[in-house]
Amino acid sequence: MKPTKKREQSLIFKGFLIKTMPKGLIKKS
Repeated sequence: MKPTKKREQSLIFKGFLIKTMPKGLIKKS
């Protein structure tokens, strides 16, 4: 189940970026 774990980590990483990055930067990307 490596793909699932990798997807889980990417989702957590994405959420972390959204929490830490300003909303303006998120809208840009």
